[in-house]
Amino acid sequence: DALESMVWLLMNRWAVVRQSSDARAEKLATVPDWLAFGLAQHLYPELRARNAGLVQERWRNGQLTPWDTLAGQEVLPPGRWAAKAESALLVNWLLDRRVPFESVWNRCASHLPLDAEWLSRELLGLEDVGKVTVEWELWMATRQERHYGVSTLDRDQVSELESLTRFDVVDL
Repeated sequence: DALESMVWLLMNRWAVVRQSSDARAEKLATVPDWLAFGLAQHLYPELRARNAGLVQERWRNGQLTPWDTLAGQEVLPPGRWAAKAESALLVNWLLDRRVPFESVWNRCASHLPLDAEWLSRELLGLEDVGKVTVEWELWMATRQERHYGVSTLDRDQVSELESLTRFDVVDL
């Protein structure tokens, strides 16, 4: 919680810096919890691995919060362990897509929501929420066999690497 609080504070400060002094005097910019907590959870490989496993299990069991619902949450709900993990994967997905985060901070500075419609059209460059949902589902499906704690290699790639690095005394 301390890490998330610090990242939340830094991200909010990052958005406030983009405000004019008049806008700051009227109301300080804020960053939604899902984004700040997702970024915090993305900082460490151990957290990424843990979250990936939890979210993949929730996805397989049909318990995953739809991405557009998650993105619409300014404040995460109480008992938010799953929401934090899902936020982390949503942020991971956005980072994988190399979205222009500058526009995110500017939008937060303008007190405009990071809702699913805006994320779809402006940030992701897709026509609607439905198309983004398909992209999100495809991305989640590709994550099924990843080794998050080690790298983003799948099991076959890890096996191939192991076979290349294994040798017998006669090979020397």
